[in-house]
Amino acid sequence: FALSNKGYFRVMFRSDLCLIDESPETQRAADDAFDTLLAAVKEILGDSASIDEIRIQATAMWAIAHGLATLLIDGPLERKIGKISDRRALVRSVAQRAAEGFRYVE
Repeated sequence: FALSNKGYFRVMFRSDLCLIDESPETQRAADDAFDTLLAAVKEILGDSASIDEIRIQATAMWAIAHGLATLLIDGPLERKIGKISDRRALVRSVAQRAAEGFRYVE
């Protein structure tokens, strides 16, 4: 989403520009998106994971996704690691590694 919608991505998490608490529809969309993330993390961790662990891991995944998106959009990543030929493949690879790492957290 972020790579295809840079403007939207930048505005969505700027509380000074996007007054999410003032729009029930926007708040619902944000809640639905986070619930989707929680469900995905629960599937990765399994039924034995506590809600606290699911929330912690979801927060970590969210931070990874948004951090990587920001680095890709604003460009400092390529200055550090070189030209990225396939950004979407990089995103998939980072997400896969993060998800695999979640399985080993106790």
